[in-house]
Amino acid sequence: MAAPQRQIDLIVRVVALSALLAVCIALLSPFLSAALWAAIFCFSSWPAYAWLERRLGGRRGIAAGIFTTGVLAVMVVPLAVIGTRMADDAGRLLAAGVELFRSGLPDAPSWLAGLPVIGPGLSSQWGDMAHDPAQLAQLTQEAVSHARGWLLRSGASIGQGIVQILVASFLGFFLFRDGQRVVERLRSLLVRVAGPSSGRYVEIVGSTVRGAVYGIGGSALAQGALTAIGLVIARVPSAALLSLLATLLSVLPVGPVLIWAPAAFWLWRGGAIGRAIFLAAWGLVAVSTADNVIKPYFIGKGNDLPFVLILLGIFGGIGLFGFIGIFIGPAVLAVALAVVSEWVAEGPAGPAEERPHAGGGE
Repeated sequence: MAAPQRQIDLIVRVVALSALLAVCIALLSPFLSAALWAAIFCFSSWPAYAWLERRLGGRRGIAAGIFTTGVLAVMVVPLAVIGTRMADDAGRLLAAGVELFRSGLPDAPSWLAGLPVIGPGLSSQWGDMAHDPAQLAQLTQEAVSHARGWLLRSGASIGQGIVQILVASFLGFFLFRDGQRVVERLRSLLVRVAGPSSGRYVEIVGSTVRGAVYGIGGSALAQGALTAIGLVIARVPSAALLSLLATLLSVLPVGPVLIWAPAAFWLWRGGAIGRAIFLAAWGLVAVSTADNVIKPYFIGKGNDLPFVLILLGIFGGIGLFGFIGIFIGPAVLAVALAVVSEWVAEGPAGPAEERPHAGGGE
């Protein structure tokens, strides 16, 4: 009777523990995204925080407070300013776009029809819109409607982003202050779950996340700044809003092209041929070079994951987890590759190794 009773007790404990974990997950799920952002930020910026802590004589609480307050000032204030100016800039952009369509489209360039597969259709549609004011007006109305809806969603996203930053900064304060104890307990838990190899997996995750933060974040800032420089020199209106969009779109392989290419076309359509050529050349050379150099260098540094798998991990992570999947996707693939590589390297035990154990030895 003792054995069945122990099994019943074990089942009851497992069920109770599972229910407790489910309730904890339900309670903390609204803050999971902010907690992940806080953990990623604290991990990637820990050297700077450690330097500040040493300068303050080891006062972790004061150092954590100063560091998180600085982060809030650097991130929240620009977002708030951009959010307030976004409506005005976007309004001017919409007006410029409407005026562009109302003035009529030029004839389709000759090279467009020569494009394989899609060229003839695009050239025909372009010609229809250029010579059909009613169709062009309808297209303009639909574009304005979509743009206004996008602006409303963007404003809401900025507000949600500010809230996420505030919550992540609040959590980050405690992660900075108690980071060493959190890491020690996490390592002990991982050793019990994953065994002695967990330390290596943690290093792989750390190097992959750090590379993604530096590569994607650095590339985004560089492309946004370079796009802003080009737009200001070319005297394109609403340069601040367009530069912000280029920064946000830089996660895509051709994201900033969606900003500076239409701006160059707008300049060319308005007769500013020289400024249009400059902006196009600046985008092709300066902006694209920053993306092709910074992102592969930092993302591929410190891990053996092929760059193509890193890109697949980024896009797959975004599809599964949202924007934070940029960091989760490559980290998961890197750990999976390390586990599979170790398993393949160990290999199966051959018959010559199993036979002495089976026979009891000589």
